[in-house]
Amino acid sequence: MVKNKIFYAVALIVVLSVMLCVNSFIAFASSDTVNMPEVSDITGKELNDYKSELFSESNFTFNGYTLNYRYYEPANDNKDYPLIICLHGMGERGDDNDSQLNNAFLRPFIEDKNSKFYKAMVVAPQCPVKENGNGWVNLFKEENGKFENYNIDEVEESVECKTIVAFIEDICNNYDVDRDRIYLIGVSQGAMATWDLLARHGNLFAAAVPIAGVGDISKAEIYANIPIYAFHGKNDPLVPYEKATPKLYEAIKATGKNNMHFVTFSDGYHDIWEEAIVFKGTENVPAFEDWLFSQTKGKEEKSGCGTSINLSELSLVVAAGIICAGAYIGLGRRRAK
Repeated sequence: MVKNKIFYAVALIVVLSVMLCVNSFIAFASSDTVNMPEVSDITGKELNDYKSELFSESNFTFNGYTLNYRYYEPANDNKDYPLIICLHGMGERGDDNDSQLNNAFLRPFIEDKNSKFYKAMVVAPQCPVKENGNGWVNLFKEENGKFENYNIDEVEESVECKTIVAFIEDICNNYDVDRDRIYLIGVSQGAMATWDLLARHGNLFAAAVPIAGVGDISKAEIYANIPIYAFHGKNDPLVPYEKATPKLYEAIKATGKNNMHFVTFSDGYHDIWEEAIVFKGTENVPAFEDWLFSQTKGKEEKSGCGTSINLSELSLVVAAGIICAGAYIGLGRRRAK
């Protein structure tokens, strides 16, 4: 009788462990198609007030090349805070050191006074206007004006991206940022730069959020090692949906590492970043902000389940299983008496 109880107890532990593996798979690899959430209107005055109150102005020079940038630094009592690099799109290029904050990056600050963005250092560099409509990456297709996935090995790394890499190192040396929590968010041309930087310098980042961009499918093995939360509009006319993020998602998923979330806005066009950056999640994918700030380099360990799980969570489940099994056996013995 006791042997049967022990058998059932072991079986219970195994079932709980398998359930954890399944839950981890769902948590670390998912896609969903949803309608765009509604977002509130932000007035020009409100936007400018937040810019001036929160974001300082400066510039950074590397190898003779200078990038303007705006930055928000949290209160001095916050040590080892995350660093978020925000890369804007085509319409915000220039030299005014202001336009790069016009789209999306201020919205978490405005929408929620308790946003985790207030606890991070947020840096928004500005790309200058370049020839042929190019931005952070030199990818403009003159024949049709559209973008699609490309071979990074055939495109020389831009001076802007090289400068961003050096800039990140400079920030880490001069501010109390956590090198294991460097996050990269890019919209449109900034999303293209996000995929480009991940392919060339993926070891720098704990997580990345490309919104309406393109990358290199052949670099899927590299991308798969980095937690990614991507967004794309199904009706995108500038970065056609079928030739962009879905193909990257399928290539990354095919590696078996399953470290990417992908949200399709079924009614979305190209400019979906305001909705994406405050996305609250669904049953299938987590809330964007919660997911982003939970990412830490080296936090996750590989398990035999074929996906990434937190070992502390595994220990808790196994411990709970052992306790339940012990109680089950003990109850059986008392009844036998």
